[in-house]
Amino acid sequence: IFPKIPRHLRRTFRLRLVLIVVVLEVCALLGTWLSLGSHGERMVTSDWVWTLVPAGALLLFVLFVPRRVLFVGNSYTGGCEPILRAIFANSRHAGITLDFIKSGGNTLTGHLGTESTSEAIANGGYEVVVLQEQSQTPAYPGLRSQFLSAASQLDLRIRSAGAETVLFQNWGRRDGDSLNPSAAPDYKTMQDLLTEGYALAAANTGAHVAQVGEAWRKIWEWDPAFAPTLYHLDGSHQSDRGAYLAACVFYLVLTGEDPGSVNYRADLPYYVANPLIDAAKQVTGREGASLANHSQTPWSFLQGYADTQYQYWADRGYYYSAGAYYHYS
Repeated sequence: IFPKIPRHLRRTFRLRLVLIVVVLEVCALLGTWLSLGSHGERMVTSDWVWTLVPAGALLLFVLFVPRRVLFVGNSYTGGCEPILRAIFANSRHAGITLDFIKSGGNTLTGHLGTESTSEAIANGGYEVVVLQEQSQTPAYPGLRSQFLSAASQLDLRIRSAGAETVLFQNWGRRDGDSLNPSAAPDYKTMQDLLTEGYALAAANTGAHVAQVGEAWRKIWEWDPAFAPTLYHLDGSHQSDRGAYLAACVFYLVLTGEDPGSVNYRADLPYYVANPLIDAAKQVTGREGASLANHSQTPWSFLQGYADTQYQYWADRGYYYSAGAYYHYS
């Protein structure tokens, strides 16, 4: 099972348990061999079975116990929860346990001072803890120091519990930050600031960043008319499309596998779901290699159809990937 888990998410204590079991098994075999040898006897099949089977059973238990992931955040995390649960439940990784601690508008500083969050991190048996900051705090230097400090302190607690930290890089708001219009007048500027803030936190902690915000940037670059549909009407929270995009990023980060292989699309038509899957694959470095034999249609030729363009070209034998359409040929 370990080859399917990204290296940065392998839980230290589980590897230690495996090593302990292996060392104990070697000692048991050596002891049995020496004991029999002292009486002039040799190990027979039954000796091997009685020595190896209990260790094998213990190894299976250690390796295949369902993994546990805790998400700590606010309403952005809460808005992703139903689709996150669904994509894992419909995959071959349905045994992964996903738990959520979220409250509207909360910050990591707030979670840091909450006893129940600290208790869950310390004693919940999690392998991965995902941290999502309030949507504006990482963006602005005047607030960023609070985020960096809280992320570092939470990371220490997470590592002390034997788990790994993943930072949930959130997306910029559709129309920029209306409360800070001079600093973040539009999506791109706000996303630049957020990405910078999360990069600093990752540099401080060594944590992995789930680049959800950068996946949204891909959609903005590919189709500025479609990108606003990732948002709820408030221009801040995610729609089901945005939540599915975030879920695809996390599925890739936590399993290393293509979310397109999961028989679940959040009730989105394939011509909407596929661009979201491709954006997630690009920001996690897992672009598909299946496009080489297809003729590419420049994206500039296709702009202007907004949401319906995916259906338009799908009906004409094209499929969408990474900012362009390709013909099935």
